Amino acid sequence: MSVWQGNMRDKALRPLIYLTILCIVGISTRVTFIAFASPIAVEVFSWLLNLGKTGRPLSSVLRLVSMSLATAVISAALVVAADSAYFHPDRDDSYVITPLNFLRYNLSSENLAEHGLHPRWLHVAVNLPMIIGPGLLYYAVLATSEVLQYAWAEHSQASNVLHKINKTCIYMVLASLAIMSVQPHQEPRFLIPLLVPIIVLVSNSGYLARTGKLFWVTWIIINVALALLFGVLHQGGVVPSLLYLHDEVIRAIDTTETFDRPVAAIFYWKTYMPPRRFLGVFERDVSEGLFHISDHASSPPSTLLQHIVHSRGTQSTILVMPVHAFDLIPREVHNCFHIRRKVFPHLDLDNIAESMAIGGKDGMSLGIYNVDTSCLASWEFDVRDPIVDHR
Repeated sequence: MSVWQGNMRDKALRPLIYLTILCIVGISTRVTFIAFASPIAVEVFSWLLNLGKTGRPLSSVLRLVSMSLATAVISAALVVAADSAYFHPDRDDSYVITPLNFLRYNLSSENLAEHGLHPRWLHVAVNLPMIIGPGLLYYAVLATSEVLQYAWAEHSQASNVLHKINKTCIYMVLASLAIMSVQPHQEPRFLIPLLVPIIVLVSNSGYLARTGKLFWVTWIIINVALALLFGVLHQGGVVPSLLYLHDEVIRAIDTTETFDRPVAAIFYWKTYMPPRRFLGVFERDVSEGLFHISDHASSPPSTLLQHIVHSRGTQSTILVMPVHAFDLIPREVHNCFHIRRKVFPHLDLDNIAESMAIGGKDGMSLGIYNVDTSCLASWEFDVRDPIVDHR
């Protein structure tokens, strides 16, 4: 028995601990990791149950389970401690549980609406086929059909390791699609992890080794096209606008002798969250109130305008938004905004219809506007929309 326990310690315990740590870290990073990992967890649980049926000592099985649970608790505690120390360094009585905060935010339809709402069939009908391409999708369907035929065969060997791996890959795809499709906010990047099980499934079936030139040519063309679409065009004006504003803001700080009022207030609207590090502004300038940048995502126009009016007193107030979004601002205050620069290309995939409506280059441009806050202050806005502090 001691020999068997030694083998179990080497061959089973260590992989289980690694899997446990991976699951805790994955869930803490993004709770949707559960959708991708659940089929693997089911297989592991099934394997543990089968150990007890094969005459293995119950104490050894309980040891595997208890060590895995202990590892999960310790790993979760370390992750919570790390997140709490990073996000709330000055609050000893506050704990940051990232998965819980993620669920609280994403279970709110109002929060999801700020990022764009999509039909629930989008992942299945558009996003997944687009990510894996028609060739890989075709071979994945063939491989899935073979696995199912094998599973339904009267004399199939259900314990075949390769079959279990293929079956688990299929369950990963189905489970993640089902769970991820519940949410009405569906971006293609959410399904990128499915490339791994699909490629494993197709590779195990032998189809990947028999593909011809047409498959690889199509694969290269599609990936190059997607790289241009999502890597260059989609929200492509956000980083260039930050680089442009960096030069403007730094110049304003360098030429200002006395800082009796904030140098600049910059508002981003109807764009992805701006990665502020590209502004290259010193943290002390932000903490001292010389500079302010806020992301208003999909806030109502009235809420945005109220925040802009509250920024009165700054030397420069700037609004960055897609050019097509200018029509959402009340016409009465259009003369309070003056275009400073148009950044091309900038494709807003969440508002394609609006971009096409104005057409041409403007439909794919991000506008940088100077705002006359005194002009805005003379108008009254609809205050029924609650003001949310986005700083």
